[in-house]
Amino acid sequence: MRSLAADERALREALELGEAYRQQLAALDEQRAMLGGVIADYRRARESLAALDKVGAGEEVLLPLGGGAFVHATLANPGRVVSTLGAGVHAETPLADAIRRMEARIDSVAEAERRMAEESKRLEGELAELSRQVQAMAPGR
Repeated sequence: MRSLAADERALREALELGEAYRQQLAALDEQRAMLGGVIADYRRARESLAALDKVGAGEEVLLPLGGGAFVHATLANPGRVVSTLGAGVHAETPLADAIRRMEARIDSVAEAERRMAEESKRLEGELAELSRQVQAMAPGR
């Protein structure tokens, strides 16, 4: 038979583990929210790029700068855009390539968000199991 001190120690360890799981879940929730914002930003950029396909050279457009700010701009060559290639490198590319690159970024970030959702679900399951174990250990049961 286990001693009272051993039972209390096991209960304390289970409660500490539960708190660690809750902290991990909170961090994952924050990261998922951030990734959701990145995906939304990338989707807006993709929509803006797609809209350029309907604009001719020399036409004036309302260009989003971010943060709700816009500027009137006249497009010299709407079929070519400067976009990030990665690692801080930017280059002028055909519009279609920029759109494909943006879609690949959206897919990549959405996959990372999906993996985090799976990890959250796994941790929630472990936390639920741990809660059942704590209930069984609780005094007066």
